[in-house]
Amino acid sequence: IGATIGATSSERALAGRDEAEARGRAYVLLAELLARGPTAELMGPASASPALAAAIAGRELDELAADHQHVFGFSVPPLEGLFLDADAGAGGESAARVRETYAAIGYRVDPTQDEPEHLATELRALAVLSGAEADALEDDKRVVVAELRRLQARLLDAHLLRWLPIFSAAARRVGRPFPSALVRQIEQLVRMHRDALGDADAREPGPALGETLDLDDPELDLRDIARFLTTPARAGVFLGRGDIARVGRAFRLPRGFGGRALMMQHLLRAAARFDTLAELTAALVAIVDESDAQLRSWGACADPWRARASATREALARLGRAASLPDREVPG
Repeated sequence: IGATIGATSSERALAGRDEAEARGRAYVLLAELLARGPTAELMGPASASPALAAAIAGRELDELAADHQHVFGFSVPPLEGLFLDADAGAGGESAARVRETYAAIGYRVDPTQDEPEHLATELRALAVLSGAEADALEDDKRVVVAELRRLQARLLDAHLLRWLPIFSAAARRVGRPFPSALVRQIEQLVRMHRDALGDADAREPGPALGETLDLDDPELDLRDIARFLTTPARAGVFLGRGDIARVGRAFRLPRGFGGRALMMQHLLRAAARFDTLAELTAALVAIVDESDAQLRSWGACADPWRARASATREALARLGRAASLPDREVPG
């Protein structure tokens, strides 16, 4: 600390440059690991992180790759729209918004290789901005540095910090060591980065989440409930195929195949039929609680998710007390 206080402005600029440069390299590595999965080429750099090295130790590359695909390809795809859009889908409003942000900050996306709303693409954009900041610091261009930091804060506040907390909770809940360690590293870097930026830009409000579940609606049926529970922007929690399958196995309830909403409807229907609705909803509440426990450390940026999860918890408790549920098919 004393060395920092006594440092000249030039020395502080060099330290800041080194920090921005290192941060940019870290973003590149994490983006590559997330997008490509563990490869022989990436294992060396990844092992420089003690957390990633521990998750890699003693495991074959094929096993690591299978875990990566299971978590990020099947269970919890790292796509902004899946968590923030009203239809819980990709390529919609969130994709359009992030494209606009990229254009505003001067980041070009290769449409043939990168999905704009993919977490890896957002990390790459932060890597480019961090690298540009390092160059500006080396050249002592203070106005440019301030603008680059403002753009970094904008990308973090308008995008990553709106959905990274809920994505991270869902991905870590799957329980595969390497993907969990990777997500934790992304979390730590993003949070340290935003803290270092301070008030580089006014922090934007959290995500505007969708409608809650109105159990008093006379038109409400199983399809509506299933869609609500599998839409993170409404339920405040991400329920993946693995979550649905695990709960179904626990109570020996069929859940069928298809999308998450259809699987959830099959699960609810079976629970109502076999008088295990209270047990099923209690299990779903436990998942909500587990997700919420991981959100606590995120502070204000997770408050909208936590408030919505609280409402969902209450709705599930009421649902568990219901004698019957009106049914309707979910289109495949």
